[in-house]
Amino acid sequence: MKIVTPYGQTYVLQNKVLLWAWCVVFMSMLASQITFGQTGPPSITYTQPNPYLVKTLITPLAPNNTGGTVARVIRNTIMNVAGSDTRISGHVNLPGTGAKFNSPGGLAVDVAGNLFIADRINNAIRKIALDGTVSTVASTGLDEPWAIEVHPTTGDLYVSNYGDHKIMKISPAGVVSTFAGITNTTGTTDGPALTAKFDQPQDLIFDNAGNLYVADAGNRLIRKITPQGIVSTVAGTGNPGKL
Repeated sequence: MKIVTPYGQTYVLQNKVLLWAWCVVFMSMLASQITFGQTGPPSITYTQPNPYLVKTLITPLAPNNTGGTVARVIRNTIMNVAGSDTRISGHVNLPGTGAKFNSPGGLAVDVAGNLFIADRINNAIRKIALDGTVSTVASTGLDEPWAIEVHPTTGDLYVSNYGDHKIMKISPAGVVSTFAGITNTTGTTDGPALTAKFDQPQDLIFDNAGNLYVADAGNRLIRKITPQGIVSTVAGTGNPGKL
């Protein structure tokens, strides 16, 4: 499984190990890792405005740098972000290879660049900060957390509980609550979130309107939860197939 962040990194999941494949490295992400020298980081600007006409060749943009030297771009480099390749599982919060996970699943990145991991067998949500610090965000109320999605405006984490068929919400303060579903109760009931039923929910994604879509794997359905907490079925019949 992999996830591409808004900053251009690709995170790749291996069992108990997280790898970080840099596609394009932005200077803001490496500010704490690159020494720029006495002149400091680069300050790039472009001459404005830049009018362009359809079907007319354009003059290449000429950036102006009034700051320090631009560091070279790093491409296609794979590095271990957290966890050990010794295949020893555990629940240990230490930087880098000192950290331990147990069957990490879904990944999500917030606007600050923090990486969140659904640590399935540990029934925990873990966080890797930009400085490599690993911490546990939540470890109560979770049952085989499968996927994570970050709310685009509030920063709340939404987690699919594969084990007890619910969608959980974790506030930035770490408070865990049930967002949708009934504990250990399966079904296809739509309606208010806390009376709706799911069956082994997996992947999650928000749209621009704040609706949360759920891959309801056990029911073979796609479900939608509105910001007002109303669940509906948007695709699928409950029967397997490709139609």
